[in-house]
Amino acid sequence: MHLSEVQTVHVLNGDALAERFPENFKNDGIIVCRECLVDGDVRGDLGYDFWRKRANFICSTYGGSLAEYNSQCRDELSRIQMLREDQKVYLWFEDDLFCQVNMWFVCHIIFEHTSLEKIFLVRPDGMLEKGFGGIKNDQLSQLIRDTIPLDRSDMILTTMLWKAYQHNDIYEMLSAAGMLLSKLPQIVQAVHAHIDRIPVKGDRGRPKKTLYSLMTELETDDFGTLFRAFSQREAIYGFGDFQVFQMIQDVRRNGLKPDGR
Repeated sequence: MHLSEVQTVHVLNGDALAERFPENFKNDGIIVCRECLVDGDVRGDLGYDFWRKRANFICSTYGGSLAEYNSQCRDELSRIQMLREDQKVYLWFEDDLFCQVNMWFVCHIIFEHTSLEKIFLVRPDGMLEKGFGGIKNDQLSQLIRDTIPLDRSDMILTTMLWKAYQHNDIYEMLSAAGMLLSKLPQIVQAVHAHIDRIPVKGDRGRPKKTLYSLMTELETDDFGTLFRAFSQREAIYGFGDFQVFQMIQDVRRNGLKPDGR
């Protein structure tokens, strides 16, 4: 169904949710966010150079062709720019850093490139580790009852947050997150998780230090065991298996100093 034919559009945080999306929304439009903006260079304005940079990074890091990236990711997200002012949009994003960064980007597209006014956030409150995956299929549609309306001020602040994230301006990120605290308190935790992963003066960052601790505590470097343990202990990051695998490889190669650096 073409987006111009519907009154309601759902922007989903990945194919896992799209595959089990409630049947009672089948007459609505769906846009799937397949990016991984928590990883790689995200600087630059939305345009040809930005998408080319992201395509090259995703394909070289995660595999796949440029054509696949462009059709499944770039073109899919670009559909947001074609939405009408009178349409209602639901953003289905979880609270972990992976999802939050993608949501900030989507909000940026909406604010900068559309005239949409009816925007609502749908989130699995209290389900950080499992997210939407921890909610039964027949209960997903009930989340619509507790949506959070995002007004112009909220969209301005999430756009500020995205731009600050692009330039790794932690003070601006904290400022924007603080102003969103009363309505979107989960953002503050995600921002702090991002700040904690930034290497500073030899400090390797929280995720790698956690993995090193888990290797020591569990006395193993088995990927499956470490991935499950990391996902439970550091659910705030929402990292997929590839991101955790890459960090494990780095810790194996370089280790950490006794002080965690």
